Amino acid sequence: MIALTLKERRPLGGGAGFGLLYGTAFALVVFLAKGGIKSMNAPYVVPSGALFGAITGALVVRLGFSRTG
Repeated sequence: MIALTLKERRPLGGGAGFGLLYGTAFALVVFLAKGGIKSMNAPYVVPSGALFGAITGALVVRLGFSRTG
């Protein structure tokens, strides 16, 4: 999903930003599916999802798009 959002000439920060957005959104879905604040079964899902999303977005920009041309 991150790779479909990004353009060929996107800066590294843009990729990390989109990754942060998507990682947070997916982590919130998982957190709310587990019961949210009432159950507190997964309190660290949202921060870790945001972190891994940002890392994935940055890696997609860095390694996924060729800088030749």
